[in-house]
Amino acid sequence: VANMSGLVLDLQQELLQESCDVLNVLRKAHLIAAKLKLSEFDAWIMSELNGYRCSKEDIPSYRSVRGTLKAQNPYCGWIPIAFSDGKIEQMLCEDRLPNSITEIIELHNNSTHGTFYLHFGADLVNFIMSHTTMPAPWPVALVVSTHHLKDVVEQVKNCILEWTLRLEQEGIIGEGMTFSEKETVSAQTV
Repeated sequence: VANMSGLVLDLQQELLQESCDVLNVLRKAHLIAAKLKLSEFDAWIMSELNGYRCSKEDIPSYRSVRGTLKAQNPYCGWIPIAFSDGKIEQMLCEDRLPNSITEIIELHNNSTHGTFYLHFGADLVNFIMSHTTMPAPWPVALVVSTHHLKDVVEQVKNCILEWTLRLEQEGIIGEGMTFSEKETVSAQTV
């Protein structure tokens, strides 16, 4: 519930808390963006909440991860895959996460040994196997450090904080649970 300081300032205050719940912050930002009729920013918020349903290139760059390509050998466990072609290796060792913020938080919280695994589908596994000397089509994954997941969450919070600061600079505060007509018009330029 917003106090008398306004929705925007309340959201700023929540973002500065060490225990900040990014899911709740995104929902409040959605409320503000919807009330201010900021459809473009609201679309970004909804993509963060529900996951990105677009091409990998259109996913924000702060969701980029880099890891080590590994195959699951049935006898030795996960082993690194080496490529003779550096371009193919670089292409396969970088990815962008389309997952919802909830999934990213769950991946982070449930990861073991500070890593998580992005598994590849059959077509990509066959492509990878055709470019290596591996004897069999084993399961393949990109093994990534969990610090990338934490960074995505922090980048989302930073983005919303910057947005609320710009709103405040334009005098857009949102007293109670509403915005004035002037605030709604001013918000279109933020």
